[in-house]
Amino acid sequence: MNLDYNIATKALSKCICKVLHNILSKDQTCGVPGRSIFENLFFLRDMIDFVKHKQLPAAIINLDQEMEFDRVNHSFLQRILEKFSVGPDFRSWVWVIYTDRTSLVINNGWLSSPFPLQ
Repeated sequence: MNLDYNIATKALSKCICKVLHNILSKDQTCGVPGRSIFENLFFLRDMIDFVKHKQLPAAIINLDQEMEFDRVNHSFLQRILEKFSVGPDFRSWVWVIYTDRTSLVINNGWLSSPFPLQ
C-alpha cells in the first residue's frame, strides 16, 4: 500500500484504540492496548487445573482464525461501527479505505494489471 494509505490507517487505528476496551469483551485480548494474548494462555491453564481438580471430562479445541481480518464483510463492519455510535466522519474514512481498492504487483520490475482488493 502507498504511504497515504498507511498514514490514514494509522490515524484511524490510534483513534479507535482509545475506545476498544469499552467495545470489546474482556475475553478479546489480541490487538487491544493494555491486554495481552498471554491472558488466554493463563485462562487455559486455569481451566485445565479446574477440570483436573474436579475430575470433569473435557476437550480442548484450537481454531485458527487465519486471515480473519481479510474476511470481514465491509457492509457489516459499517453497520457495527454505526451501532457502537462511531461518528459518520470516522465511518466514511473506513469506507474510503475498504471501498474500490485495487493493487498492482511488481515482479522483476514489471507491473501486473490492477486487481481488486477483497
